[in-house]
Amino acid sequence: MNSEIILSRFIDNENFYLATSYLKGINPYYHQQQNIYYIRLIGDRELQKFNLIQRNQREILSSLKVKIPNFFEKKPIREIFIIVNNHFTGFAPETANHLKKMFHLTHRDFKSQKSLVDFM
Repeated sequence: MNSEIILSRFIDNENFYLATSYLKGINPYYHQQQNIYYIRLIGDRELQKFNLIQRNQREILSSLKVKIPNFFEKKPIREIFIIVNNHFTGFAPETANHLKKMFHLTHRDFKSQKSLVDFM
């Protein structure tokens, strides 16, 4: 029995879900039998400030725009989680808004990252 069949049975019977990550040097993997997807958009640790978009990730975001609708053609999808790290583009709230706009979801506008002083 090959590993793909074993993995499919495990996912179907054990409520086990694979997460995939987008990071330079890693090829994202999606198992087609899942009905829940957990997608991590992460980046290297080079960025130090997280108050505005500093890194263009348009290619990855465009690929998600194509891939995610295809998931619904394979199997009924219960949920899709897309977790955005500040290191991905430099400002996770704006990246999340971009994803929401791309998939026609309601969104908020964040002009900048608030600091602790803003809440005092």
